Amino acid sequence: MKDRKNKNILTALLVSLLLILSIGNRVIADSGFDTSYDSGSSSSYDSGWSSSSSSSYDYDDDYHYSGSGGGSGSIGTLILVIIIIIVIVAISNSSGGNNGGSSGITPTDDGDDNASNVTAELSGVTIKKIKKLIPDFDLDTFKLQAFGIYKNLQKAWMDFDTDTIRDIVTDEMFNMYSMQLDTLRAKKQQNIMSSIKLHKFVITDIKEENNMVSITTNMSISMYDYIVNKETKQVLRGSSSTKVNNYYEMTFVRDKESGEKVEKCPSCGAPVNMNASGKCPYCGTTIVVKAKDFVLSKKENIRQS
Repeated sequence: MKDRKNKNILTALLVSLLLILSIGNRVIADSGFDTSYDSGSSSSYDSGWSSSSSSSYDYDDDYHYSGSGGGSGSIGTLILVIIIIIVIVAISNSSGGNNGGSSGITPTDDGDDNASNVTAELSGVTIKKIKKLIPDFDLDTFKLQAFGIYKNLQKAWMDFDTDTIRDIVTDEMFNMYSMQLDTLRAKKQQNIMSSIKLHKFVITDIKEENNMVSITTNMSISMYDYIVNKETKQVLRGSSSTKVNNYYEMTFVRDKESGEKVEKCPSCGAPVNMNASGKCPYCGTTIVVKAKDFVLSKKENIRQS
């Protein structure tokens, strides 16, 4: 009886604190905690992107390492979050770890990579402008490469695979993701994402700065996205049976040069000077120059439905 009474008190305290935090705060996931589980209700994949979007990532305070928030409000929220974590642990222990969540069975990805069937579009930029900076640019090839980076990032995030993340994002983003994954590990939680589908792909800008080329894109993507207890696999937040539709702005960067500069022939050692694949003028060996790869430098969830 006493245990039940304590549990009821703890539950009431938890509900009260959650109501306090619910004002102006959202529960979010996705790599970088970009997805909100209580967003708007639009059902269209192609209805565009909000013009009033924030210029910075919007994280749940439970995972917040950086951003525009601050002052006494953030400190107060942090204290409340710590209390909530303590209460959750207490309730979990008193109930034998059964939090009443649904089964954490991961939806089976149907394996249909539909990106090749999505028509890549341009908005506010021309293919001529792009080819001034990237002469061999191909729109469909870049679409598949960019979406491939996104999917690889989501899988690496889900698997806590920091080695893969390091290869496909900038150093700044890698450091951010590493800290956030440490938080998930400490909480014994895992972000499950599957059946990732591309519905719209638009290139909106291309720039050159400091010998780097950046391409900004808008992508409409749907997927299953939820948080589970890493040990019990029970769903803690989100839904394993309902997809979310996210509208992203993502920026990809690479060195302006199309490939690594080769100064010596790998076969005869003769001095050469080339940035593109070709033949050594001395021995005729074909030299294959590895192209510079794009990496993700920004991923912002503009809108969710």
